[in-house]
Amino acid sequence: MEAETRTALGIFTALVVAVALTVGWWALRQARRPHLVAVQVVFRGPGEGVASDAFRSFPAGSTVEAAALLTYRRGGGPLEKLCALAPVQVGGQLVPVHPISSWPASGGELRASWYTVEPSLLAWREVGAESADKLAYRDFLAPELGRELVTRLDLAARNDDFLARTVPGNAIPAGPFRLKVRVGSYRTSEDLLATESVSSPGADQVFSGAVPKIVVEFTFPPGINPGLSAHLRLGCFTFRPEVWPEAQGWPLPLSPAQLVLEGFVTTPLAFAAAAGGGTALDPGWGEPVELVAVGTEFHFRRSGGPLRWGVEVRAGDVLHGGGMYLVLLEDDGDGTLSMGDTTIFAWEEPARVAPLALALSGRGGPLALLRRVR
Repeated sequence: MEAETRTALGIFTALVVAVALTVGWWALRQARRPHLVAVQVVFRGPGEGVASDAFRSFPAGSTVEAAALLTYRRGGGPLEKLCALAPVQVGGQLVPVHPISSWPASGGELRASWYTVEPSLLAWREVGAESADKLAYRDFLAPELGRELVTRLDLAARNDDFLARTVPGNAIPAGPFRLKVRVGSYRTSEDLLATESVSSPGADQVFSGAVPKIVVEFTFPPGINPGLSAHLRLGCFTFRPEVWPEAQGWPLPLSPAQLVLEGFVTTPLAFAAAAGGGTALDPGWGEPVELVAVGTEFHFRRSGGPLRWGVEVRAGDVLHGGGMYLVLLEDDGDGTLSMGDTTIFAWEEPARVAPLALALSGRGGPLALLRRVR
């Protein structure tokens, strides 16, 4: 009987030791398993040797890469960073990064979901304090950018996907771009649910400046301020007089004027002023000169006679009427200001390029010529 008891005790002890070793091994493995801490987006443009979160502009047609800068920790160890692009600067400082391939196998598979951060609405008239939410941004899933932790910008807007047509201004492959990325770790390549995930700042933090922005320039004719590119593909709004340029009780962290001046939204006037290097608060235009339509041409109301390109009118001049501000871009070849000339303007949607005839379609009333003088 004693022998049987000793045998049973030996088996029980062995089982306890085996379980303890297994639990200890599992606890140690879990303690060493990498855990995601944070992620942010960095960009690298053509000719750049460093990926960065800094604002900058790139020439038209540039191929711009975006990468997830991932921070993780193993157990109580130090924070480590991974990025598919290297070297990396954050806040103007170089940060040490490891390639994505150095992610520990015990952490599973890393996958990214990319989002564009864009204006939620394309336009709204007479925004007041009670309708300030119309100025909000939104995160738009961009599956075309893939699931890797590095991608190339496709320069496509996604905030008009709910419409039956592409908004003309959104078809311009230029303007400001902001991205958000969500990175998850998955046990296997077949798993659909992440064991854990982290996201970079998105629409809910855009007005704090936490979402990095880059601008791809549009090719404007000489005479147009290149900085106008930063005003493309923005929602176009007008504000009630009582909240512009700022107001007590305004619910957003930035005043209406700050939202415009810092490039989150635009107004018809602000867009046109930027074409000449002015701002919504100081367009820098001289006195307006009244025009009159004569057939398909425009003449000075007082002196008569057509306006000749390169003499009385030039790229960057603005036609103003009925709340609209039309920036002149190019002559249609007849040498005079006429309905076939090309203009760019923001009016009830992001800025678009169109002939004057289309821009003025269905809109009557007087027109005035504005030119920057300071």
